[in-house]
Parts: sequence; structure tokens; C-alpha cells
Amino acid sequence: MIEKYPIVTAEEFQAQFLLLQARMRDIVKNSPAEKYEFHEHIDYCFTCIAKTLEIEQQLALILKEIYDFKIAAAVLSLNATRRTPRSDPFAIISGRIN
Repeated sequence: MIEKYPIVTAEEFQAQFLLLQARMRDIVKNSPAEKYEFHEHIDYCFTCIAKTLEIEQQLALILKEIYDFKIAAAVLSLNATRRTPRSDPFAIISGRIN
């Protein structure tokens, strides 16, 4: 039986990822049009993902990831309190929501 996807080690995967990352940096650095497209794509992905979150989670994610707030400062800014992981708007930041 022929496998569709070859099995690679973690080291091989990391090496391939680093090469791809370097190629992406070169493309973005050398082409203003590609730089714009790349940023548009990231913006679109972020917007789409954010739509799947509750408004409190969206705000928490924006404060943390875009504005680089510490979680405690974001809690104060949103006048929120830490709750159970499922209802905590900041749980999305630390990856605790299933």
C-alpha cells in the first residue's frame, strides 16, 4: 500500500517549516504587492476566526494579541472577572477552551 503522506520526524518537519517560513519572509520583503496580500490574508483569517467567538472572547483576544495587554490588564479594561474556563473570556488566550 502506498502512503499518500510520508512520515517525517519532528526535526524534518521543523526544518521544512523553517525553510517555508524563510521563503515567505523573502516574498513579503521583496514584493510590496505580496506583502499587502499576505497581510490581507492574515487579517481575513483573524476576522473569520473571531466571528466564531463570543464578543467578550473577541475583545479579550484583540487586547491580548493585537494590543499586547497582559491578561490582568485586559480583565480590568473589560471590567471582567475570571470565571470557569468555559465562561471565561480570557480562557481563549491560554487555550483552555475545548
